[in-house]
Amino acid sequence: MKNLSDSKAYLLLVFCGMFIASCENSEVNSEISNISEKEDFMSTTGKSETFLDLSAVETNKPVLHGHYDGDLSEAEAKIKFEEAVVGYKQKNIAQNKSFAKQWFYRIATKTRAAGENDGTDGKVIAAVVFDTKSSGEVVSINVLDNPGNDREGGWDYYLFIVNSSSNYGEEWVSLDRAAIGLQGRDGWNIQEFNVYVSPYDNSNASGVTSIISTPNRWLDNDASNGWDFYNTNSIGTGRVNFPWIIPIPDLPPFFEIPEIFPPIPPYILDALNL
Repeated sequence: MKNLSDSKAYLLLVFCGMFIASCENSEVNSEISNISEKEDFMSTTGKSETFLDLSAVETNKPVLHGHYDGDLSEAEAKIKFEEAVVGYKQKNIAQNKSFAKQWFYRIATKTRAAGENDGTDGKVIAAVVFDTKSSGEVVSINVLDNPGNDREGGWDYYLFIVNSSSNYGEEWVSLDRAAIGLQGRDGWNIQEFNVYVSPYDNSNASGVTSIISTPNRWLDNDASNGWDFYNTNSIGTGRVNFPWIIPIPDLPPFFEIPEIFPPIPPYILDALNL
């Protein structure tokens, strides 16, 4: 299973770099005081100016994005996005009814709308770690940028697809932890950062797994190429199950998963201080 281990190590090292940059975020006072609305340095994580080269990392782009007014509750925004997801899947997706070789999940962020500079046009990424039955930890690094308005106050919902590294799919998946990061000097006041996997998006699945967090802080950098991160730590709850249609025996010991990613380049290790 050497190739599978290399694949996991490649993404996990990048994810660990994000967590190293912000592992003490939970100790930072999350109360945002009266901060000037001008575009000064506004990070409240204490972990800005992280330099991370993601050029050799395979990133995941959303298949669907929806922006909803901040006056809506999370439940109201979620209902509107679920309607959009149903329309998307009817046109694009026919999911296998057996174990999941890929599954859908959502990322939701809420941007404070108290001032005109609370939103950002900067690059945002989110890394999500799943625990799975067959593949162990699966890491998905996602780009949260789309044409049109992103993070201009209110809710932004994103739908992603992630693939199992097992040829036979997964019996179950569970969310463990996540991190979200902003690059550049256009500060972002993020209030909520949530991740969900549910039967609403995955055919024939049962159960729900989620990460619910309330950062309620600024992400910002002094340098245009710096990154500022917030992480949730391991707060994921629940599990989504994908039942078998036809049982398949365990993989023979000689079976190896084809390599998905090349070994992590040394300059990324340097950037992550690993």
